[in-house]
Parts: sequence; C-alpha cells; structure tokens
Amino acid sequence: MSKLLCLMVSFLAIILAAPGFAQTCTADAECEPRGPGFECNDSSQCEWIPPIGIPRPEFGIEETHYMYAGQHYEAGGFDYNDAGNGPYSHYVDNTDGLNCTNDDNPYGTEANPRCRIPLGLPPGSVVEVHGGVYTSGGRITGTATITQPIFVRGPDINNKPVFNTWMEIIGTYIILENINSDGNAGTGNGGIKVEAPSHHVAVRHSEVQNRVGGPTTALSVGTYTGQWVHDVVCYNNLAHDTGDWQATTDEDHIAIGVGRHSYNVWILDNEVWHASADGTGINADAASYLTHHIYVGRNVYHDNKQGGIWVKHAEDVIISENEVYSIRPTPSASSGAAMGYQYDPKRVWFLFNYIHNTTTGINSGSCTFCGVIRWDAYLIGNVIHDVETAGININNGGADSVNMIIGNTIYDVGIGIENGYYPSNMDMSNNLIANVSEYHIKIPADHGTPGNSDINYSLFDTPVQINWGETLYTSVAEFQTETEKCAGCIEEDPLFLSTDPASPDFLKIGPGSPAVNAGIESDVYQTFWDTYYDVFNDLNSLDSLDIRKGFDGNPRTGAWDIGAFEAEETDGCVSLELLLEYIDQWKQGSLSMPYLIDRIAAWKAGTGC
Repeated sequence: MSKLLCLMVSFLAIILAAPGFAQTCTADAECEPRGPGFECNDSSQCEWIPPIGIPRPEFGIEETHYMYAGQHYEAGGFDYNDAGNGPYSHYVDNTDGLNCTNDDNPYGTEANPRCRIPLGLPPGSVVEVHGGVYTSGGRITGTATITQPIFVRGPDINNKPVFNTWMEIIGTYIILENINSDGNAGTGNGGIKVEAPSHHVAVRHSEVQNRVGGPTTALSVGTYTGQWVHDVVCYNNLAHDTGDWQATTDEDHIAIGVGRHSYNVWILDNEVWHASADGTGINADAASYLTHHIYVGRNVYHDNKQGGIWVKHAEDVIISENEVYSIRPTPSASSGAAMGYQYDPKRVWFLFNYIHNTTTGINSGSCTFCGVIRWDAYLIGNVIHDVETAGININNGGADSVNMIIGNTIYDVGIGIENGYYPSNMDMSNNLIANVSEYHIKIPADHGTPGNSDINYSLFDTPVQINWGETLYTSVAEFQTETEKCAGCIEEDPLFLSTDPASPDFLKIGPGSPAVNAGIESDVYQTFWDTYYDVFNDLNSLDSLDIRKGFDGNPRTGAWDIGAFEAEETDGCVSLELLLEYIDQWKQGSLSMPYLIDRIAAWKAGTGC
C-alpha cells in the first residue's frame, strides 16, 4: 500500500471515529469511538440512544465539525483549512516559540496562529485550539444556527488544551469540546459556565478539575440576570477534584450544577468524583419554577463529599440510569445519600438508577413550605444494594404530595423503605426487598404516614420485618389481617439468579421466581406519559417516552413481575442445553424444585421444540 493511500485510509478512519460523524456500522462496537450511548441502529447507522425516560436533545451530541469538510467558510471568504484534525476557520496556539499574534490576524492558521479565541464568532466558525496553559481569553461568544453551528475545540479527546481561566459561553448553537479546565495549571481557578442569554450550547468530551474553594460550581448552567439559558447539553465530560472533598468544613463546591433561569438542560454520560459538594446539584434558589425540565442520565458518580445527584428548588427533573457508589457521611456535609431531594422541588423522577455501596440510597431532606410547594416524587425501577441504612428514605412534609415508590429491587440494606420524619403519602407497589438487617419497611406512627400510605404487590424474603405504626409484623398474612394493606404481597425467597455483583445476572429473577407474573401495572407509568407527551413530541422523542420497562430496558408486557427486572420469557421449548442451565440455577438456589420438575417434564415431552 502506498504512503498516500495509507494517509487517506488513516484520515478516513479519523473522520469515521470523530464524535458526531454519521457513521455506517454493522455492530455496536463500531460506534464506541463516537462516545457513550452510541449504538448501531436497524438502519446500520451509529445513533445516540437516550437513557430511559429522557428525550433526545435537539442539538449538541451528534453534530461534528466534519460537516464543514471540503466546504467554503462564508464569513471569511475562504475554504476551510485542515491541519490534520478536520476543518477549521480559526487556529489558536500560544505555544512558546510560535510567535502567535492577534494583530491583523483575525483567523489564524497553523503557520501563523492567533493567541486567543476571538469574540463574536459568526455562523460556521470552527476554532481549533492548541497549546496552553491559557490564563485569559476563555470567553466564547457568537450567534449561529442549527445548520451552521460554531465549534471551539481542542484537536481531539486525548489532546486537550489547558485553560486556567473561566471559560464563559454566551451565544447560540455553540459546541465546546476537547478542553481541559484545570485549576492547578496557574494562578486562576478554571471552570466552565454557560451564561444568559444562551441557547443550544453543548460542552462535551472535556475535563474540569482541581478547583479550590466554594461555594461555587465547576461546570455551571444558569444565570441571575433575569434572562434565560436553555437547551444546553453537558455530555461525556470528566469533572473531578472540585474543592477539597475531604475538608472538615462545608465548602459546597458542586462539580456540575444547574441554577436559575434554566430549562431543557441535559447532563449525560459524564463521570464525576471528588467533589466537595454534590456531583450534580440542581437549584433555583427558592423559586422552583425558574429551573425546569432538567435531564440527568447515565452518569457515574462516586467518592464525593456530599451526594451524587441532589435536587433542591426545581420542577420536572428526570434522573435516569445513573450509577452512584462510594458515598459516605462526612463532617459538616452529608448523610451519605447517593441521590435525593430537599426543600421544594416539584415532580422529580428517579428512574432505573443503580445505587450501591453507600450509606443511604435515595433520600429526601427538609422542606421549606412543607406540603404547600413541594409536590410529588417518583422512584421507579431502581436497583439499590449494599446500603448501610435505608435503601429509600422518604421525608416529604405533606400528606397531599404523593411519593410513588414502584418496581424497585432493594437488597442487602439496613432498611428497605423508610419514613424518617415529616408526614408523607407513600404509594408502594411491585417492590422486591430482601436481605435486610433491620426492616423491610419502617413507617413510624408519630408522623401520620401509616394512615396516608399504602403498599401492595411486593415481595419480602423471610423472616418478614415490617414496622408499621410502631407495630412489628413478622409475616405478610399478619400484616394484611391487621392493616388491610399489602394486597398481592408475597413472603418468599425471590430466587435471584445471582447475588454476586460481578455476575451479569446479579439480582435478576429467573422464570421460577415467585416474583414472576406476581406484580401489577401502576398508574404511574401512564402519569409519566400524559405529563410529558407534549415535551417529548416537541423534541421528536416519542420513541423514548414509554417507561414501561425493566431495569435492563426490556419492555414490560402482559403480567408484570415484582421488582426492577422482568424475567426473560421462554418460548416453551426446553433443550438439553437449557435444561442443564436450569439444573445449575437450582443448585445455586435461584430456581425452585417445583419449577425444575416442570422444566424436566417439558424437556422430556419436547414441548414447543
């Protein structure tokens, strides 16, 4: 192969691997260079798939500067240049010895670079940034369109120029990518913020780290100016060491935060650790309607001083498919909760999150106007395990505000579901709770919650421990007789396929589990559909509106199973290979003998084969 052909093949590979490039594919693995969440769809195209219950953003994930390859840059009157990292209109590089200059150099080239990012970028601009450290000149302004967006970018995700100054974005249809904001790189403190008036802005494939002090936010969206920020995407970033996460004082330095005058904000596929406050904080400061329609999905949070995700004053917040672990109590800061809410939010949805190795799972804190402003929390399809205290702790503060706790699997915890303080209205169904050290359910009498709450179609392993109104019930039958609650509840071993967290079958149920077909569909799924139909429709995302799914994304149809997972259906045919799998499951204690006998009979009969 000639050198020229090798170069052409290499360049084509770079283009196909670039984030946002429309790439054909035959398998999901081919789409992985695009970033997390990309899969090969039925049309053999790489497509970003949103987390369950989160709409697709209109702009910010799939676009790429390669859209300008071979094109003419209208604003400058010249063809886009290319220095090996795709097309660019502006070239910035402050590396010593290159003699960069801004004088009479509005665009810059690789041979004659600018020293800083110009302000007032026109549509179609692509600013390629090299060098660093940059201690000034981090402000990005420009007005673009969805067909001619602006890109400000480092060369690639593994070659990020370092900024030690605030990077402030004000404008429309702007993508900032491949940047390292490092507070340790100079005398500044770094940080990235999207300010008003701005809309359709994305910060992606970047890193924010090593900031000091607080209270503040490392990557922030919002404003106190009275103008609005909306349609902002934070995707595939690393945010870490924001403040001193082991400080004995409450610095309150949030890693990724959404503040006032913000709506349609997506925080997706990021990893956050070592924040001296919450990994993601959402707070309109006592006016929840000023921050609404916030989507937090498929992020990973761990080892923060406070929690993973925390909502204070906001409305319509959907938190889906996040993983949170290693959150522990710290002096002056946290109870060790993975995620939760406080003060007066409205309609907060915790969907299909994976929480483990924390002190508390999902927690609700104090309210400001209890039962007057705080309204409705929904905890659906979450998997929570290895938690020291409560898997779910509800302290809602008002009997008129509903807490729907539906279809969760909670394992190896102190208490499964608890009401710690404040009267609460708790509707609990389809929950599978097992291996508790204290109680499956604990609802004390002194807040009036037992009379406001109901529970049904749930499975508890033995021995049953339900503390309801200060009375301990040690069997489902006793609890049903005395309270007239818990219709459809089961007291049995759930027969998990595996209780090893390293197993792909961890906490899943097999076809012989008593949880199979023992649940009921809650009205909460239709509530979600009705509440957000117009929102999803406007964002062309009706295909992701239906949350009638199990934790692993499998649709729930027909008779529902109890817990977060739906057992995989069989077609009736029992081959010898499948029978041997059933025998292994029985040996491991995850399949009952009656079901094994039934499967042996089906194998002998050859039913359905």
